Amino acid sequence: MEAKKFGVNEFVNPKDHNKPIQEVSFTGSTETGRKVMMAATMSNLKSVSLELGGKSPVLIFDDADVDKAVDLALFGTLHNKGEICVAFFRVYVQEGIYDEFEKKTSNEDMLISQDEIFGPVMVLSKFKSIEEGIEKANISKYGLASGIVTKNMDIANTVSRSIRAGIVWINCFFAFDVDCLLEAT
Repeated sequence: MEAKKFGVNEFVNPKDHNKPIQEVSFTGSTETGRKVMMAATMSNLKSVSLELGGKSPVLIFDDADVDKAVDLALFGTLHNKGEICVAFFRVYVQEGIYDEFEKKTSNEDMLISQDEIFGPVMVLSKFKSIEEGIEKANISKYGLASGIVTKNMDIANTVSRSIRAGIVWINCFFAFDVDCLLEAT
């Protein structure tokens, strides 16, 4: 059977529930995703795949290897062209290494700083203390994933237990255990 495309408004309209749709894949806002899921349950209980939310933070601490942290932040931001719900969108770097990190990731002479862009974007900010980093990581209403880059496992433990996210990667990105579910909190 050939796949047909329907718009979200068409799909969530009750009069269209009997259309021959077997599966729905939706990427977008949580509010619209909720409507899609509800519409699927009102019709023939079709399979639904949702990619919702985003805005995942990564906290990079002063003790991190800057080159590795830059590579990890860029990989987490650009992986799959940024078209992934767990992409690192907000990169928070502790103030002790912020300037060095910034020099390695951005430059005012770069085309991206001067021209219109389409694609993944990385928001770079600094933080002073562990507490401030946690506070900044938790400002988004989305909590699917996050990351921590540090050599200090005490910091990693404290921060990973304090960030409101379903997944907290430590010194890596997109590492999944096949026995673990992917859920937001």
